[in-house]
Amino acid sequence: MAAGTLSLVTEGILSLDTPVTEMLPGLSFDNPWHTSKPILLRHLVDHTSGLPNLRLWHLLNNQATPDYALDEILNNDPALLHVSSPPGEYFSYSNLGYNILAMVIEKVTGERYETVLQRKLLLPLGMSNSSFHYLAQTGDYADSLLAYGHLDNRQSMPNIPNYLRAAGQFTTTPNDMQKLMVFLMGHKNTINNPLIYPKLLRSMGEVAQTRTKQNGLEVGGQFGLWRRDRHNVLGRCHAGNTLGFQSMMCIFPEYKKGFFISINSDNETADYEKIYQIFIEHLNIPLTPIPSTVSLKPEVEQWFGLYRMSQEFISFSYLDRIFNVVYLNPSENGLELWSPASDTKLLRHVGAISFLQTIEPPHHIYC
Repeated sequence: MAAGTLSLVTEGILSLDTPVTEMLPGLSFDNPWHTSKPILLRHLVDHTSGLPNLRLWHLLNNQATPDYALDEILNNDPALLHVSSPPGEYFSYSNLGYNILAMVIEKVTGERYETVLQRKLLLPLGMSNSSFHYLAQTGDYADSLLAYGHLDNRQSMPNIPNYLRAAGQFTTTPNDMQKLMVFLMGHKNTINNPLIYPKLLRSMGEVAQTRTKQNGLEVGGQFGLWRRDRHNVLGRCHAGNTLGFQSMMCIFPEYKKGFFISINSDNETADYEKIYQIFIEHLNIPLTPIPSTVSLKPEVEQWFGLYRMSQEFISFSYLDRIFNVVYLNPSENGLELWSPASDTKLLRHVGAISFLQTIEPPHHIYC
């Protein structure tokens, strides 16, 4: 979706700095900052719009059809358009934002977004075994090559329509994803007639100008890819999952390497991170230098206390208030982070407001 949007920007059909309400005048965001900071197209692509993520019924619902109108989920739930933070300032993943992004594409082109992106992105890249259209294992939309997903205890999971199809309805193969990764790393993007402007292509995965970036913390990303520091290497990645499936794509453009894996099981006890580690070690990516520990600034002492985590799912707000709290305790070795849901973590201070968590087996997470 992000790459397809950037191809439409390159073609002049869309502009990243256009307010969404100019293209969708019937959409009424509850945005307290609308005068100075309206939601722009780039905010939808970057997940910095301040919009919520999704409702559970968007996914766990047998009423959705492959042809429902994209704005149908907004009709009876005005809270979905509430903007909880100034657009552009904070990263917060929003599948809903990508559904609205597809609404923009349909409005300006007069076609279904699936058809537009098939023509503008997949066909030029030769991704002939990929589709934005709904596919199923059986029935009217059957594709004999489509694998079944699996839940715990090997229970097979057929593909079903959902109300966030623009955010999660993409079917592909490893071979086609290889073509996409090669393109994202700068190959087959002609200079005279680029599918995506080279500057935009290089920016995929760079840290957007959020408050986090402005405070010196190089985490996050933009245009659909995010910096992911795992197993002592830094890549540009995007994970994805749906009922019965887990997947991960990572590219390392400076080394012209990458990996994609899709696993047709969704097991809560599986160590998927171990699989990604095997891929990274096999690619022999040079390790990213680890910053040295520096002394805590005096003002960090003021951070002591209990914190309530931001809520991704409103449905769980009550449980979050009880269980999803974090205790922060500055110590001489760094910051101790504890919650009822996990063991105590020690975060080493590595400069500015940057902290690093060391995990076994050895890899690191920036905070």
